[in-house]
Amino acid sequence: MFVDLQNIQGKDFYEVFGMEYHKGSLIESLLQNCSLPNVISGIIWERLYINAFTDFEADEIIEYLRENQLDRIQSGFNYTQTDIKYKLKNES
Repeated sequence: MFVDLQNIQGKDFYEVFGMEYHKGSLIESLLQNCSLPNVISGIIWERLYINAFTDFEADEIIEYLRENQLDRIQSGFNYTQTDIKYKLKNES
């Protein structure tokens, strides 16, 4: 789906793109630290940039990406006390 720039006058973002702006930004952010194979994350990137997600699909993708995030502590990234608390809370 490509955006018809001639017909967006007077419409809000949701009407034009099919999902709310913050969801697209969140998907983009989650993709940067996901543990998915490049093939799968590449498909999600492509669909994101051609505006192919509905609002419902965006919610599903966000949930899927949250479940497949890299562990900041085990991966050797910089982490905070909050990351440690979250990890301990979810492991018990």
